[in-house]
Amino acid sequence: MHTLRFATVAVRDYNKVGALTVSTRYVVRAVARQLGHAHRFIVEYGAGDGILCKTLLKRLPEEGRLTAVELNDYFYDELGRIRDPRFHAIKGDAISMSRRPETFRLPWIDAVVSSIPLSFVDPEGREELIRNTWEALKPGGVFVVYQYTPLILKLLGKYFRRLSTAFEPRNIPPYFIMRAEK
Repeated sequence: MHTLRFATVAVRDYNKVGALTVSTRYVVRAVARQLGHAHRFIVEYGAGDGILCKTLLKRLPEEGRLTAVELNDYFYDELGRIRDPRFHAIKGDAISMSRRPETFRLPWIDAVVSSIPLSFVDPEGREELIRNTWEALKPGGVFVVYQYTPLILKLLGKYFRRLSTAFEPRNIPPYFIMRAEK
């Protein structure tokens, strides 16, 4: 997606779109590296225009599946352009969807990736999303969150046993990539 078009959509729907620009290839690669070959059943919260989805699908084994959740109408339509039998997009709110992990249509969940701007979410909603994600992940599963700030680390640490953080400066603004393992 063209950066100008992305920015226009983001400004129009600022309460649903947390990113200011399209994630750079450096961010996409750094986030994808947080997942291993054992992560075959993946959910992405706030998939946007699908830039990360496309990279994850290239790495996903034939028997794997990726479910993307997107609230913004325009971005949800963009996700509909991805033609891969292992991919499924759902229009909706990630917090609501996380209450019913069966809606992701996966046999289990190995990994969840999120770019949702959790600092925009009320504290109860933030905690609910993280708790529900922890509950939905199988043991050894990972939750990868990439944000403009690392403020969510303390709350992630309340539920997840192992945390690591990476910083990717080659984006405007730069991203913190946080990996939480169940």
